[in-house]
Amino acid sequence: MSFKKLWVYTKQFFHFIWYGEGLLSWITCFIFAFIVIRYLFYPSLGLLLGTSFPVVAVMSESMQHNTNFENWWDKNSCCDLGCTQRMIQGKIYESEKIKKEEFQKYPFNNGFNPGDIIVLYSPKNLKVGDVIVFMSNHRQEPIIHRVIEVMEDGKFYKTKGDNNCGSGDFELRIAKSDIMGKAEFVIPYLGWLKLALVKLIGVF
Repeated sequence: MSFKKLWVYTKQFFHFIWYGEGLLSWITCFIFAFIVIRYLFYPSLGLLLGTSFPVVAVMSESMQHNTNFENWWDKNSCCDLGCTQRMIQGKIYESEKIKKEEFQKYPFNNGFNPGDIIVLYSPKNLKVGDVIVFMSNHRQEPIIHRVIEVMEDGKFYKTKGDNNCGSGDFELRIAKSDIMGKAEFVIPYLGWLKLALVKLIGVF
């Protein structure tokens, strides 16, 4: 096929997906957009940010604060594993030797909401207070929690969800090799589209 014919077909294809009004045009446009994002944009962004998982959607409430920082820190904001009594987040973090003034300087000190999109960067030079995304046998989806302890010069990490009453067994000693990236910034609510796709057809 000559370059001229290829160019003509390419122009016809893009005209069809952008200006076509039929159902087939909409379906083709959706498939094309998915291929570009999944196999071109996503890997390119990962290469730029130094991680093979540059973007994740928040799927749980484990990092949600549901109130302003003062109320979240000083009042009963979570319940224990049996939900038999309420617990104060500030007391939990103080037991981990993390003071209120220190926490206020942490990135994302007001947490995330389900449906937010988190853009990740390379998990290098992690420190207490950073929010990381890691994999665990505990569940299939990536886990987004905050580092509360760095062990053995950065070989292992302990995390906790801001909205949880403690650290689960699966996050007491997280190997650096299981960490996908460090949270750099958040895009509110955009992840609801991905969550819907995951629930409907398991796209990613």
